[in-house]
Amino acid sequence: MQAYRVVGRFPNGRVNQQFTSDIVADSEDDARHRVLSSMGSRHRVSRRFIKIESISEIDPTDSAAAAVIAHFRKEVPPPVATTADASSEEE
Repeated sequence: MQAYRVVGRFPNGRVNQQFTSDIVADSEDDARHRVLSSMGSRHRVSRRFIKIESISEIDPTDSAAAAVIAHFRKEVPPPVATTADASSEEE
């Protein structure tokens, strides 16, 4: 499983709403399917109206999406607190 960033837009009333979604998927086709499914479910937009502009594989540490962080939690070590950070927290 890889982390992907999907950028696109969909009609939302009179405007085209842009979106960026970070997801975990097996391939680019799987990432496309997951985004279409999610946007259709959340915003009641038909798949044919959702325009995906780009799909790119990203480093999981670059994402702030909870699903990506949770999936790669064991693979990516948590940030290590330095001694300067620890001393400022105590004060």
